[in-house]
Amino acid sequence: MEFYKNDCIVHSIIILSHKAPGFLQECLESICEATIDGEYEVIVVNDGGPEEICRTAESFAGRMPVRCIRNEKNMGISHSRNVGIEAASGTHISIFADNYILEKNHFIKKDIHLQHYDVVSSNILTVGKGLAPKAFNRYFQFVINSWTFRAERTKHGYTGSGFPAGSGSTFRADAIKETGLFDTTLISGEDSDYNHRLDLNNRSRLYAPDIIVYRKEKMTLRRLLLKEYNYGVALFKYRDRNNFDHNIRYELNHAGLILSNYYKNNRHIGYFLLVAMIHGSYKTGMILRIIRKEWRGYILSLFQWR
Repeated sequence: MEFYKNDCIVHSIIILSHKAPGFLQECLESICEATIDGEYEVIVVNDGGPEEICRTAESFAGRMPVRCIRNEKNMGISHSRNVGIEAASGTHISIFADNYILEKNHFIKKDIHLQHYDVVSSNILTVGKGLAPKAFNRYFQFVINSWTFRAERTKHGYTGSGFPAGSGSTFRADAIKETGLFDTTLISGEDSDYNHRLDLNNRSRLYAPDIIVYRKEKMTLRRLLLKEYNYGVALFKYRDRNNFDHNIRYELNHAGLILSNYYKNNRHIGYFLLVAMIHGSYKTGMILRIIRKEWRGYILSLFQWR
């Protein structure tokens, strides 16, 4: 599907939606209330969901420039992101899920950071009742704490390779054009694969803790655990500078790769156990591999703490 491209647009805001028009309504309301410097567009990608999603988007047409693109069937996150990116006209491309709520100054802060970096990622805070929001926040904090031990701290936030930039992030359009689109063959690990390619192209990334996106949780803890049981191990491919294909087994998403660094800087093994429980580690074979691989380093780090 071809769309008219407007060269004056600064921000293209892509929102992925599948089954939750109510969440989408709140997300679009927060964008309406946000301060956005320059021309912008909102592209809602209805990933095989009900027609009500597009009707909800179109109800905002009098308040902001919005359009809805509908996939005939559910094609997944990577495909829907690519659909939105291909339709976007802006010099900055932001990607959100429909259950995200943005603060008023979200884009103003990102505009400042994007003068220095190619990608700016937000601090995601999950809100809602029950155990699932607490579990998501604890996991996200685990990832952030572990990654920042190796990251470079600047006056803008944290920078360096390894931190995933996906939903909640804003990309310079030229970085996306050089890096290419998301890999649609990946069910999990698509952010990490994409970020690896950003690194290969020497594109700079920033995690900005002061830019908060509130995420309203859609699922129960039971559904979360079942999801992570199914997708706890991702197999993804990336292509290096010499066009050579690699296959990487990416265990526990980010936790497996950063575990040893985390052990050396934290006394609370409970963080790891919680993340392991949340992120598919009750697959017995997986957790045994992780423990066998990391246990010696953990024991040694106990002596280093004293």
